[in-house]
Amino acid sequence: MMSAHVSDKHARETALDTTKSFIVQAPAGSGKTELLIQRYLKLLSIVNQPEEIIAITFTNKAANEIKQRILNALINAERKITQKKKHEILTAQFATSALKRNEQKKWNLLMSNQRIKVMTLDSLCFEIVSMAPLSSNFGLNKTVKENHELMKIYKESSISALNIFFDTKSYRKDAEIILNHLDANIDKYADYMAQMLAMREQWSFLIGGGAVDDKKFAARLRKSLESNIQKTISIYIENLNDSFPKKAFKDLYPIFDYLSEKNESYMKILYDHKHSSMNSYHHVCHWSAIADLLITNSGSWRKRIDASIGIPPSEKNLKKQLNDIILSLQSNEMLNKKLFDLKSVPEPLYNDDQWEVLLSLLRLLPIVIAELKTVFTKNNICDYTEIADSANKSISDEDDPSDLSLIMDYKIKHILLDESQDTSQRQYQFIKNLINGWEQNDGRTLFFVGDPMQSIYRFRNARVSLFLSISKNGIGSLMPHNLVLTNNFRSGGILVENFNKIFSTIFPKKLNIHDGSVNYTKSFPMPDLLNKGSFDIHPLFNENPAREAEYVASLVANKIDESDGSIALIVRSRLHLIDILKELRIKNIKYSALELDKLTDLPEIIELIAITRALANREDRAAWIAILRSPLVGLTWKEILSISSIDECDDIWSILEKNNFNNISSTDSTKALERFVGVMKNNIMGDGISSLRDRIERIWHALDGLVLTQDPGQLDNVKLFLNIIEDIEVGGTIEDPASLEVILDQYRVTSPKDNKSQVNIMTIHKSKGLEFDHIIIPSLGRAIRPPEKTLINWLENPSEQNEIIISPIGAGKNDKLHNFIQNFIKESDYHEINRLLYVAFTRASESLDIVGNVKVNFKDGAPFIKIPSKSSLLYKLWPVISETYKQKLAQINTLSEGTNIDDIFILPKLRRIVSKIDKQENENLPLYEIYNQLNTEANKDVIEFSWAGENSKHAGKIIHKWLQKFSTDKHVTPIDKIRDYKEINLNLARNNNVNEDQLENVLNKVDFTLNNAINDTKNHWIYSGEGFAEIPLSGLYKNQFYSIVIDRIHIDDEGNHWLIDYKTGTHEGSGIKDFIHEEIKRYRTQLEKYTEIYEAYSNRKPLVRLYYPNLSQLIMVD
Repeated sequence: MMSAHVSDKHARETALDTTKSFIVQAPAGSGKTELLIQRYLKLLSIVNQPEEIIAITFTNKAANEIKQRILNALINAERKITQKKKHEILTAQFATSALKRNEQKKWNLLMSNQRIKVMTLDSLCFEIVSMAPLSSNFGLNKTVKENHELMKIYKESSISALNIFFDTKSYRKDAEIILNHLDANIDKYADYMAQMLAMREQWSFLIGGGAVDDKKFAARLRKSLESNIQKTISIYIENLNDSFPKKAFKDLYPIFDYLSEKNESYMKILYDHKHSSMNSYHHVCHWSAIADLLITNSGSWRKRIDASIGIPPSEKNLKKQLNDIILSLQSNEMLNKKLFDLKSVPEPLYNDDQWEVLLSLLRLLPIVIAELKTVFTKNNICDYTEIADSANKSISDEDDPSDLSLIMDYKIKHILLDESQDTSQRQYQFIKNLINGWEQNDGRTLFFVGDPMQSIYRFRNARVSLFLSISKNGIGSLMPHNLVLTNNFRSGGILVENFNKIFSTIFPKKLNIHDGSVNYTKSFPMPDLLNKGSFDIHPLFNENPAREAEYVASLVANKIDESDGSIALIVRSRLHLIDILKELRIKNIKYSALELDKLTDLPEIIELIAITRALANREDRAAWIAILRSPLVGLTWKEILSISSIDECDDIWSILEKNNFNNISSTDSTKALERFVGVMKNNIMGDGISSLRDRIERIWHALDGLVLTQDPGQLDNVKLFLNIIEDIEVGGTIEDPASLEVILDQYRVTSPKDNKSQVNIMTIHKSKGLEFDHIIIPSLGRAIRPPEKTLINWLENPSEQNEIIISPIGAGKNDKLHNFIQNFIKESDYHEINRLLYVAFTRASESLDIVGNVKVNFKDGAPFIKIPSKSSLLYKLWPVISETYKQKLAQINTLSEGTNIDDIFILPKLRRIVSKIDKQENENLPLYEIYNQLNTEANKDVIEFSWAGENSKHAGKIIHKWLQKFSTDKHVTPIDKIRDYKEINLNLARNNNVNEDQLENVLNKVDFTLNNAINDTKNHWIYSGEGFAEIPLSGLYKNQFYSIVIDRIHIDDEGNHWLIDYKTGTHEGSGIKDFIHEEIKRYRTQLEKYTEIYEAYSNRKPLVRLYYPNLSQLIMVD
C-alpha cells in the first residue's frame, strides 16, 4: 500500500526563523541545500554586513555550488525572472529582500561576490591563521601538502625521532619497550607512527606540553584514562540493562535464589537489582553470571539445562522455567549479541604491561610531533591538522572571546553548517571555539543541517555521534531547536516505499550516541510522484566477477535502450569495477568515470613509469625490460631474454650501450634497438640543466609515445604524470624510486566526459549529493578487506570533549581492552554500512536496480543459498531480500555448482610502433589519432592444441576449459544440463578474438568434441577423484628453464599419479594405429619434459597418458 503524502511544511517554515538556532535532520532528496540557501538569503536582508554570515560545507565543490546558487538567485531577482515552482518562488522572494538590503547598505554584492562567505572549514581555518600569523604561531605563506606527500613526511619524522630516542638516555628504554612490542620491526614502527601523526588531532591533547615525564602527571593521567574506561563499560552495561526485558528478569528470580547458595554472584544480583538497576561497570560479573545461564560459550541460546550450570536433573520445575525464559528471548538477536559480548568486556583498570607500553608511547609522541613541526618549519609547509590547531589556538582564548572579530576584520553573527553529520572532533571543537561567548537568544544563530543516515566518512574521522550529541545536548551555550524534514522531492513513490521498507528493517531500532547507531526516519514522496519509480532485485548464483560484469553491462545496455535519462553505476569499491569497465568497453558503451582510475592503471602511463624508473635507477632490470617489451621498442620475450642473459651481472643499459645485440635475428628489432639506444644515450645522464621531467618527456616524444594516446583525455593524463614528476624530483632524479608508484596511486583521474554518454560511474562516496534518473548497484555480494590497524586504538566520548579510552595494539588475543575497542570500532563501521546503502539507493529518481551474487552449495543433491559475507552490502540487505533470492533459485530447473567458466588465458601480443611515420603527412592530425599507425605482430610462441588449423586451436582452448571444469566439479555434466552453455562458449570464443564469421565453425567443433567427451563414459574416471586440473609448474629440463601447464593430474585410490594430456584432434578413416603411433612420437619430448618437471615437484613418477575424446582413446606413453 503506497504511503500517503505527509507534508513537512511547518518544519521548513520554522527553519527560516532567523532569530533562533536550529539543527535540521534532512534526509536524501529533501531539498536541504535549498533550505540553507533560503535561510542565507533571508539573513542577508537583516545583517549590517554580509560577512556576518558564514556558510560552511566540507568540499570546495559543494561550497562553489552553494555560492553559485546564491548568486543565481540574486541575479534572477535583479532581472525579475518569474519562477513557477513553490520553493523557487520563496527563494526569489528572499533574494529580492536581500537585494534591497544590498542597495540600502551599498554592498555591491553582485560585483563584489567575495563578500558572500561560503567556504570549507579548512578554508576558514586557513583564513584565520593567515590573518593572525603571530598569535597562531603559524607563519606566512606556507604550502599545504597533499596526503601522499604527507605520509612520506610523517615516516621521515618518525624515523628521525627514533634516532633521537636511542641517542638520548632518558628515552632509550621507552623506545625499546615500543619496539619490543612491535617485534623489533622498524618498518612497522614507521608505518604505525605515521598513521598516528596523520590522526594526531584525536589524541594530541593527551600529551599536553610533554609533561608525561612527570610521575604525578602520569599518575593523574592513568587515573583519568581508567575513569574513562569505567564510564565506557558502564554505558555498555547500562545499554544491556535497558535492553533486557523486565518480565524475563523477574522470572529469573527463583533461579537466582536457588543458585545463590552455591554462587555468591546470584545473591548479589538479587540484592542489587532489588535496590537499584545493574547499570555500572561494577555489575559486569553479575551480568556474566546471567549470560552463563542463558547462552553457551559459542554464543547460541542454551538448549540443555543441566548440572553444568548448577541445576541438577531433579529440579524439573526450575529447568522448565529457565527453558521457557530462554524460548521467550530467542528472537531477540541484539540481546544475544550483548550477552555474548560480555566475554570481551575489559577490566576497569590497566594492567602493568598495558600501562608500561602506553606510558612509553605517550612519552615518545611529543618528540615525534616536535620532529614533524621541525620538518614543517624548515620547508615552510603544513598539513590541514596543523592549520586547524593553529586556528583553534587563535580563537580559543576564553578570556577574550571577541578577539576573533579583531583577527578577521568582521564579526560573525550567523553560522550555517551544511552536511553537519560529517563533522570530526577537531572540526566540532573549532566551531565550539568560534561561538565562544555566544548566548541563547542573543541575536546570533547557528544553523546545522545534515542527515545522520548519510554519514559515511568515518575513514576521514567524521563522527555522526557528534551530530546526535548536538541534537541532544547542544553545543557550547547554545541549544539549537531540533527539526526533522520528511518530504522526498527526488524519488518516485514506489522507490520511497521500498526505501522505507528496507531501511526500517536494517537500521538499528534505537539511536545510540556512543557507537553512532542511527535509527531510520521515514520519508514521504510528493503527491505527483506517488505511483512512480521502479525497484528491481537481480539475484545471481555462483557467478564469478567476470560473469557478473557481463550481466551488469547487459543491464546498462537495456537501460540505455529504454530511457534517455541519466544512468549511474555505483559501487562500494573501485576494485569492483575492473571487470565491469572491461565489459562496457567490449559492448562499446560510452561512460564517464568520476575519479576512479589510478594513474598507474592507465595504459598511456605505463611506458612513462618504466622510463622514469629506468632513469632513476639503472639497476632496475624490470623497468628496462618493460621498455624493451613495450610498443616504444617492441621486442619479443625471446629477444629480451637473449639480451639480458649476455651478462647477468651487468645492468641492461650497459649491455645495450655496448651494442651487444648481434644475436637478434630480426632486422626490424635491430633497427628498433639502435633507435632506442640512440635516444637514451642523449638523455640518460642529466646535464645539470634539464630536469628529470624534461628528460622523460624528450625520450617519450623521440620514441613516438604520442602515437599510443587515443584521445585528448589521455594526453591530459600524460601531462599530469609529468607535473607530478616535476613536483617530486630532487636534483634531477627521484630520491626513492620504490615510492614512485605509491605516490602515483594517490591520484585519481576522471575519464573525459562524452556528450553522447548517459552512463556515469563512481563509488558510493563520490555519489553523495548527486542524483540520477536510473541507478544500478552491482557487486553487492562482494566482500572488502578490513581496515588497517593503528599503533594505538581509542574511543571518544562524543558528549564529553577529550574524554577518551585508549590502548596500544594488543600483544595477543587475550588483551581484552584492545579487543573491546576493536569490537566497538567494528560495530561503528558495521552501522556505517547501513548508511552506505542508504546513500547509494537514494540517488535514484526513477529506477533502482541492485545486483548481487551468492554462493549456492548442494546438500543431498538439493541447492541451498550460503549467507553472504558479513563484510558485504548484500549481508545487510539479506533479512529483507533473501526471500527474493530463494524464489529465483526455485525457478531455476537445474543448477550445478560452479557453472561459471573462468576467463581463458590469452597470450600477449607483440606491439611495436611503426618507426617510419610520415610526420609531415600527419602533422595536421590530432596526436591521439596517430595510434592507427600501430603495427602489431602476432607472437609466434602459441600453445599447440591440434594440427588442424586456427579454428581448431580456438576450439581446443574452450574445450580445455570445460574439461578443467569437469575435473574441478569431479563429475561430467551433460550439455543440455549446463545453464547458459551456448552463451558461455560464445563469450569465450569472442574473448579469444575469434572472427565473427568463424564463430559458428569454432562452436560446432566445441560441441562435437565435448559431446564425445561426455559420451566416453569409460574414461570419466579421469575427472573424478583427487588431483589437479590445469596445474602450472616451472622447472628445469635438460638444463633449460620451462614453465608448463599440465592438463590433468589424477591421483587414484592406490596413490598412483596419472599425468594426462588432452588432445582435441581427430582422425578420419582407417589407419588409427598408425595415427596413434605418430602422435606418441610427436608428443614424446613434450611429455618427457612434463614428466621430469612434475616428478621434481611431487617426488612421484607419474603414469603418462594422452587422451583423445574424439577417438575415445586413452593412450599409454612409455
